[in-house]
Order: sequence, then C-alpha cells, then structure tokens
Amino acid sequence: MRLLILVALVFGATALTPALAGEVRFPESGYPQFTFQIPDDWAAKLDDSGNMIVTSADHSTALSLSLADFGGTLDEVANGATKAAGANPPRHGEATTVSGYGGNFYYSTMSTPSGVHANLKMVVVKIDASHVGVCTLIYIDGMTDDQTARANTVMNSLTLAAAP
Repeated sequence: MRLLILVALVFGATALTPALAGEVRFPESGYPQFTFQIPDDWAAKLDDSGNMIVTSADHSTALSLSLADFGGTLDEVANGATKAAGANPPRHGEATTVSGYGGNFYYSTMSTPSGVHANLKMVVVKIDASHVGVCTLIYIDGMTDDQTARANTVMNSLTLAAAP
C-alpha cells in the first residue's frame, strides 16, 4: 500500500531540485486532490511511489502527502504510516477538518537515518468510505521561530477537493 511508505521516503528526498513553487496541486489533475502553498525556495516532487514530497530549502522541514484507497479507521492509517517510517507509535491528537472532510491529528517522533531527531505532525482525513488523505509534516528539533512559522503556514494552507 502506497500509504505505508509516505514518511519513510521523505528523508531520502533531500536532494530534490525545485520543481514547483507557489500553489502545488497533488495530483496535478483528477480528484481527490490536495492543493497547498509553498515558499518559492521549497521543492516539491513526486517520489517513486506517487506520493508528493515537499522539502524546505534548509532541509529542516519536509511534508509528505498521500491519497490512498483505504477503508479502515484513521487510527489504522496513522499506526501503519508511523510503523512503516520507523517512527514511534502515534499519539492521537485533536479532531480536525480539511475543507470539510473530517479527520484527526496524530503526533510522533523518529530518528532520521543520519541520527537527527525529527517530530511528526500528521493529519489523516476520511474522504469517503474507501479513501483517505494524509499529510505529514516532519520537522527537526531546534527550528527557529521563522522556520516553524513557514512550516505551519504550508501545512495550514492545505485544502482537499474530492470532485470538481
């Protein structure tokens, strides 16, 4: 399942060249579709599994987006994603919505392959009975206020459309 590798590939994607800036659509066409805004110096690219990976210019932050066929619970999605990434089991956070689609925040931590401690803030939303959308913000410890604000601005700009 594509969803289970979404976070694991983020830290292998740090050599991305800027492919997109401003508004990003994932996927570029079709539905469901995420839309979000990134700063001009951030890079966005599809990985080998079709997930969208976005990285900040200084590599302090990464964002992974995935849309998947999945009929299970949001907790099952979060547990599977963090397990596949080698992260600690997620802590269930507050309920949220993305463009009216209900979901939950989940929080976890992990160490990158190079030994850097990273924090995960994941939002998992139920699009319909058999589809989910996942956006995971991964950020390192010790980020500046500006780095944190930019990362939160990107995640907070996320919208989701299931149909035109």
